[in-house]
Amino acid sequence: MKKYTYYLFALSLVFSFLSFFTIKAGYGEIYPFYTWRLFTKPSGSSTTDFQYKLYGISKKDTVRLTNTDSALFDGNEKASIINNIGSEIDKNKTDHRSKGKLYRFAKVIEPGYQSYLLIKESFNAQKIDKKDFKINREIITELK
Repeated sequence: MKKYTYYLFALSLVFSFLSFFTIKAGYGEIYPFYTWRLFTKPSGSSTTDFQYKLYGISKKDTVRLTNTDSALFDGNEKASIINNIGSEIDKNKTDHRSKGKLYRFAKVIEPGYQSYLLIKESFNAQKIDKKDFKINREIITELK
């Protein structure tokens, strides 16, 4: 096994780079470990983590959309799509193309709402089981 370690490392590095480009092209990842962030953000390297969430707005009521499995997408795919497009929107708030993509996606997964909110939730993952655990929410944009 020791003689194959170099080849396994090189192969995983090549597949990670390929996954980066296939995800950017919209085809998804070909190497299942790319989005795990094992090397880019190992556990304990940062105290603040964040996720993007979608909230549906119907009249004056706001409901968080859950990432449960459906006929078209499973929960992990929904969370990944929302996080990827949400980070694009957060970096460039005037990007109407990404806003349109996320709005269309939201209409497919939860069509019963008039508009949607993209929220960035930040938290300290190391304090999840502590009493002082807090989730800070920031409204990024409204999708109409």
